Amino acid sequence: NTLLLVQSSYIAHQPYRYTANDMTSSSSTSSSYGGWKTCWGSSLRALHYYRIALGSLLTLELALRFRVLQPFYTDEGTLPLHLLLPNVDQLYRGVCIHCHLPHLWQQQVLLAFQLAMAALLTLNGVWGIMDTNNSNSNSNSNSN
Repeated sequence: NTLLLVQSSYIAHQPYRYTANDMTSSSSTSSSYGGWKTCWGSSLRALHYYRIALGSLLTLELALRFRVLQPFYTDEGTLPLHLLLPNVDQLYRGVCIHCHLPHLWQQQVLLAFQLAMAALLTLNGVWGIMDTNNSNSNSNSNSN
């Protein structure tokens, strides 16, 4: 019983070895993401879908944050900078851009920039999916 348990756990931790059939299958674009597949165990298409999901969630969260900019991020809000800065360390002051922008319009510009970057992350995933689909259709048409 113990030998069987040790053998099964040993087999479960063995990495998958890719064969020539895995790399030359027509359904995958292994030439464009072979390194990703062997290193991370995912395809390029899955990474594009991850970018789309992450970018969409960030875009939604940042868009909803516009409603609470004044009460939580400006000097007119709940914690003005003159009360916050003496209580935080130097690392936080250096990393947090919000600590250096006391006015509402400055926070709006910063949040708009963050929102644009999140939207670009989403679009990067969409463009990657479209590019992957185009390369699949081109490789299929060339093989015929």
